[in-house]
Amino acid sequence: MVKGNKVLMKDSETNEERLVDCSKKSAKYPDLLKDLPYFRKGDKVKFTPGKWYTYKGFRAYNLTDSKFEYNKDSIQIRKDMEKIEKFKADSTKRATR
Repeated sequence: MVKGNKVLMKDSETNEERLVDCSKKSAKYPDLLKDLPYFRKGDKVKFTPGKWYTYKGFRAYNLTDSKFEYNKDSIQIRKDMEKIEKFKADSTKRATR
């Protein structure tokens, strides 16, 4: 689950929930903030926690001290699909004028 700049993940093996704070851009993850809206339930991510703090009852991990891996190709495909749909809609509008 993604809300704002935070990602709530559920470990597929232990069912433990982890909240990752992605609010700060880092050199390791320069595009993550732009990619967050394209994450979907069930996307596989690999997460190695680092330093943490408490946020609304959750242990929230700072991204800068953690290791976070995700499939950037899946995210790019979703971004591209959005652009294609917008292009089609714009083209249809122009053709009907």
